[in-house]
Amino acid sequence: MERDDRDRPQAFYVMSEGPQASAVERGVRWLVDLGMTDSAKRSALLAVLAKSNLRGAISEALGDEVAKRLSTSETVAIDDIAITLMTKLTPKRSWNGPILTVFPTRDLLNVIDTMAGVTDVLVVPWNMKELAYWINAASAVEVDGRCGGGETAISVNANLLARLEAMMLGVNRGTPLANQQDRARIVSTIESLKREGLLKDAEVVRLCLVRDLRLKAGQADEVMEIAKGVLAGKKYRVR
Repeated sequence: MERDDRDRPQAFYVMSEGPQASAVERGVRWLVDLGMTDSAKRSALLAVLAKSNLRGAISEALGDEVAKRLSTSETVAIDDIAITLMTKLTPKRSWNGPILTVFPTRDLLNVIDTMAGVTDVLVVPWNMKELAYWINAASAVEVDGRCGGGETAISVNANLLARLEAMMLGVNRGTPLANQQDRARIVSTIESLKREGLLKDAEVVRLCLVRDLRLKAGQADEVMEIAKGVLAGKKYRVR
């Protein structure tokens, strides 16, 4: 089942790069502020790639004891906010509340994007450039209201978007590449877009599919890989 706009969580990010404990501390303050203003948001997830990520900046921000307790799957309280750890290896299908994710990979963000019930998401990035497409796809804003600058603004050609929208008409959105006819339609469209000079970056395909056409992140990634192949000169065998 696809989310509609009302189901999409509010998305935020911290303007930071690298292992900055101060950025993690800002994320925790964000969780506390949410819980103070809305009692329904006092249970939160801390999402990281693996438990080993708790070392370094996260441990410095939270304290060694809190990080250790989180690593043992214990829920800890910080200023009356109950925080539970989630890793890529221990994903949840749903979560009724906010998520703070620190140094996530695209795969981890995809997991979060598909979780039901999430109210708010804040990302503490490792690399702002790598986060740019998530920022655009999720319509995320900088948590302190600062302008993110041109590096996160991605323009999309209106004709390209219209062609991708037409491509997805009739395609099974749950498994867009499983059906041979659907796969052929996608490959043919992307090849045409390349020939016409409308498509030069496969990431733009993913952005349009997720942000504008509301395709789930995992399925959008599959289509993006086709686009990457086409742009690299790969020839797909389709009937």
